[in-house]
Amino acid sequence: MADNRDFVIRHTLEEPVNEKEFYIQAVSIPTYIPANENIVRVPMSSAVWKVKPIGPEKLQVDYSIDIDMGGALPAWVVNSLSHKAPYETFKAFKEKVGGYK
Repeated sequence: MADNRDFVIRHTLEEPVNEKEFYIQAVSIPTYIPANENIVRVPMSSAVWKVKPIGPEKLQVDYSIDIDMGGALPAWVVNSLSHKAPYETFKAFKEKVGGYK
């Protein structure tokens, strides 16, 4: 069974590439707060989100991440879940932001 994991990240909104495109960088800072002894702290991650509109109500998001999940976790488990993370993150953003324009 895979142990629960957490990670602490710093998000940085990069200067816009142009009027519409922007980058979000997310880098883990694992020692920023103490780890919970019952949860595996992800020791390293670095992600980039490249976001640009492709229509009146659509965004194109190119997402890349380098990550060390820490602990003992088979690669097939990580790979089977990795495609869900970007979608679930933007879904949560949409719920938080709502109709903001």
